[in-house]
Amino acid sequence: MSESMAERDPIEGSSEDDDSGAMGFFTGPLIGLFMICISCIAIFAIEQAATKFSILLKRCQMACRMITDITRIDPDYEDRPVCVRGKTQLRGFAKANKDDDTGFSIGDQKNALRLKRVAEMYQWVEERKERKSGKHKEIYYEYHLKWDETDHDSSQFHHAYDGHPSSNNSSYGRGDISYHDSTSSTYTNPKRNPPFESQIVDTEVTVGAYMLSKRQVKMMNKFEQCSITNSNMQLNKVDRTIPTPNIETAGDIAYIVYKPANVGPRCSLANPEVGLVRISYQVIFENGPLCTIGVQKEPSFRAFTEQDAHRGMPKNCMDTASSSAGYTAVRDGDVEMGAVTGGDDDDGDDLNDALDGIRQNASNATNPCVLMCCMPCYLSALVQPFLKMCIGKAIGDDVLLLEQEETEGNVMFNNAQSAFAWRLSVMRLVGILFMYIGMIFFFSPIANILEWIPWIGTYVASFFYGVIGVLAIMIAAFLISLAWVTFHPEYMLIVLLAMGIPCVLYATDTAWLYFGYICCIGALYPLYEFVNMIMEERAFAAEQSRKDEIHKNHVRERKLEAKKNGNMSATAKTNLLAN
Repeated sequence: MSESMAERDPIEGSSEDDDSGAMGFFTGPLIGLFMICISCIAIFAIEQAATKFSILLKRCQMACRMITDITRIDPDYEDRPVCVRGKTQLRGFAKANKDDDTGFSIGDQKNALRLKRVAEMYQWVEERKERKSGKHKEIYYEYHLKWDETDHDSSQFHHAYDGHPSSNNSSYGRGDISYHDSTSSTYTNPKRNPPFESQIVDTEVTVGAYMLSKRQVKMMNKFEQCSITNSNMQLNKVDRTIPTPNIETAGDIAYIVYKPANVGPRCSLANPEVGLVRISYQVIFENGPLCTIGVQKEPSFRAFTEQDAHRGMPKNCMDTASSSAGYTAVRDGDVEMGAVTGGDDDDGDDLNDALDGIRQNASNATNPCVLMCCMPCYLSALVQPFLKMCIGKAIGDDVLLLEQEETEGNVMFNNAQSAFAWRLSVMRLVGILFMYIGMIFFFSPIANILEWIPWIGTYVASFFYGVIGVLAIMIAAFLISLAWVTFHPEYMLIVLLAMGIPCVLYATDTAWLYFGYICCIGALYPLYEFVNMIMEERAFAAEQSRKDEIHKNHVRERKLEAKKNGNMSATAKTNLLAN
């Protein structure tokens, strides 16, 4: 049987209905306007989230302290970001040392901290394809045999019309797109047997006296391949209804192989048949190097959040209401200055907050515009909280770092900064692409008209799409620049003064003179934000110095107490000097 087969729908003639064409003439621009509004909101939300995360990363690095003695947890560093470096150790039951489903065990090797099971089945996979012929779009499907961890339900497959109509065949069209839909009986995938799926088993991990949080354990991803032999298979402890497996090797990877019923005698990894199941294992052993940065929450860690960036400081250094620009943008939503809970993940809470924001926006719009042209703006305002939450998660909304190697804290912060710059570039490109697609929809009626030009209509429409792309890039670049300046008051101050001062000094026209005065007066706002930003930064640094002084005093007191007792051991002296 061929491993790659394509089934294609014949191009079926379908004339466009006048009503559907008229509806498409209006729905395209409306969809485009909605997408343009969303992209504008997204671009500003991306820059705001980038400013917030940049502040978090900078202040976390400013407050972070290296723990030299990891054998004890110093209460002075509670709720402060710390850098802990050492060897990983298993805590509690070694549940990742074996897989009870298959009987696999890592044997006499070191204890496993994470055990990853990769279960794949050889099966048919359907791939949807499109191609255009003039104004007509053809939908067809290709089928491939491949190893996949996800089961593909072959009862939902479609294949091309073979010229022999049957009761389960149906052809239909939608505007200028024609489909052929029929339930496939040619490419059949059996049910997976045994029904084992991919999974990861995690354990409790410690570094010295510190225990890693669940989130930190999941950040450990440097797996190594497990060797599988008959000696580390305990088949006598496996459910007897499970088929007896073979152990085979493909490349450098060993697999547990389960053959389906009614297969040929030559069925193997080298000659697979549909339904063949293979399982491999990857593992992270203990005693490996690890360096992590997080806020100490005895006996574990949590992420450095917005609340930590303002802990111990007044809500506004100049005793005024906070704004959305510059460093004060971190305080969006009036976060509390009290204690911060130490959960591993707050995705559910963030989603609930976003949904509450959508409901609030909907309830506030007591008199929305009923014109269809304004509906995209109204809808985009409704999804704004959810959009900001998604962008914040994509770019980063807290700081929790971990690397499985012996490294320094400054190196980890530099790596985090590089990863943040990469994510920011990707998100900006997504915003530009979303605006481009929105503009294509918005100007789609013009493009459709251009396609009707004889001989050269297709080329003119293609050139028009290119012009739209350039226009989308220019508009998005302007919005990105505007948003970036908006959330960086020092640069907004420079821009306003650069425009205002020349107009005030050299303008002869009254209009330009007034424009210069407006720019100079408007520069007072970013000046205030810039001064407030500097004062807040100094207040945060002063708070860290105060905490360091408290820690030094406690160390001095412990030394005096130990000296007074006269029973300080050499190890205790070393630990005290290290602190």
